[in-house]
Amino acid sequence: MKIYDSSSNLLGSTYTASNGVYQFLDSANTYNILVDTTGMPFKATCSFPGLDSTVTVAVLDTNINFALACKPGYDVGIQSAYTCGIVFPGQTHVLSLNAGDISRRYNLNCAAGISGTLTFMITGPVTYIGPAAGALVPIVSGNVFTYNISDFATINNTSAFKIQLQPFPTAQANDVICVTAKVTPINGDNYPSNNDYVYCYNVVNSHDPNVKEVYPIDVAPGFHDWLTYTIHFQNTGNAPAFNIMLKDTLDTELDLTTFQVTDYSHKNTTNLNGRVLTVNFQNIQLPDSSSDPEGSIGFIQYRLKPKSTWTRSHKIKNTAYIYFDFNAPIVTNTTHNSILDITTGIAEQKESITSVYPNPTNGLFTIELTTKEKQFLELYDMTGNVVLFQAVENGKATIDANYLAAGIYNMSIKGNASITNQKLVIVK
Repeated sequence: MKIYDSSSNLLGSTYTASNGVYQFLDSANTYNILVDTTGMPFKATCSFPGLDSTVTVAVLDTNINFALACKPGYDVGIQSAYTCGIVFPGQTHVLSLNAGDISRRYNLNCAAGISGTLTFMITGPVTYIGPAAGALVPIVSGNVFTYNISDFATINNTSAFKIQLQPFPTAQANDVICVTAKVTPINGDNYPSNNDYVYCYNVVNSHDPNVKEVYPIDVAPGFHDWLTYTIHFQNTGNAPAFNIMLKDTLDTELDLTTFQVTDYSHKNTTNLNGRVLTVNFQNIQLPDSSSDPEGSIGFIQYRLKPKSTWTRSHKIKNTAYIYFDFNAPIVTNTTHNSILDITTGIAEQKESITSVYPNPTNGLFTIELTTKEKQFLELYDMTGNVVLFQAVENGKATIDANYLAAGIYNMSIKGNASITNQKLVIVK
C-alpha cells in the first residue's frame, strides 16, 4: 500500500499482514491510499477506487478496503532465494528458492492448470547433499537441478524448492556460491522478467548471525536493476524473544518508489516512512539458540533499485539495527554497493585475458587467463544486470551459459588487484 499526501507526494509505503490488514502512523490529515499493482499478478476491483482510496485521518481511522482479483493471464517466476544455516566449510546449510505461481503469495491462484519447469544451476565450492525435509526431489545432472511441474497450483512456493548444500572443507572465507535459476513457460507469462533469477552468497569463517547482505555488490555503469537486501537475525540469548524490531535508514541514492518486500521468515508488519524502514515481528516468540538452534533464526528480504542519478563517486551504504524486546539494538555490518570502473578494466585486458573461445559462442565457452590465482567472472547483459557469476580456478574455466538468450554481454574478470573486461557474443 502506498500513502500519498493531498499534494500527491509519496510519504511512504506499508505492507498488509497475511489477513490483508494494514496500518500506517501519521498526523491527522487527508491522504490518498493506493494498492500498488505495478508488476503484480493482481488488479484492484473496487467500483470506485478514487472514492475508496481517499481518506481523512482523524484520531483513529476506519477501513479503506481493496478487493483483489487475478489479472488476465498468469505470472510464474522466482520470488526470492535465501539461505538458512551457517555457510561454513564442511557444514550443511539449506538453499531455498521461493518460486512458482507468484499470485499464491497474495492468496490467489492465477496459474491454476499451468505446467512448466524450474531449473537452476549451482556454481561454487559446494557439494549437493539432498533435498531438504518436506521439499520436492529434483532431477540432478551435475550441478543442474530440474523440477517438472504438472500444475503450479499444486506447489507450495515456500517449501517445494529447498536443497541441502555443504561447502567444501577446503573452501575459504568469501568464496562465492551462486544460483542461476529459470522458470518456464514464458509464452503467455505477464511478467517474464521474474522468470530468470541470479543470487550469490559467500562462504564464511567466523560468523555473526545478525548480519545484513546485499546482492549484487559491484555493478556495471548504467545499472538500474534490483539491489536485494537480506537481514538475518538469531536469538542468541537464554530465553525466547517476544518481539523483534528491525530499523534501517535507506541510502539517499536508492529509489524509494521501487521498494518491495520479497520474503520473510515470520509474520510481520513492514512500513517505509520516508527513508526509514521499520519491520515489527510482533509476538514472534523466537526460541533461543541453545534450546532450538534452527528455530532461533529469522530473516527479512527486500529490494530496491538505485536512482538514475547514482554515480561512481557515491557508494550506497546501509546498516540495520535489530532490537530484541527491550534490549539495546544489535548493529549489523554496513553493506556497500559500488559502480565498477569499466574503463580501467579495458586498459588492463591484454595483460589478464589470454583468450576466450569460441567467441561468438552458442553459450558454452572457455576462458584462459595469464594468472593462476583465483579470479571471478561476472557476465552482464546490456542493461547492466548480472546474469552469471563463476570462479575461475588455475587460470582456466569452461563456462556453460546455454540458458542465456542470444545477444552481446559484458564480461568482467575480478582479481585481488585488477578488473578486466571483454565483450562476449552469444548466438543461437
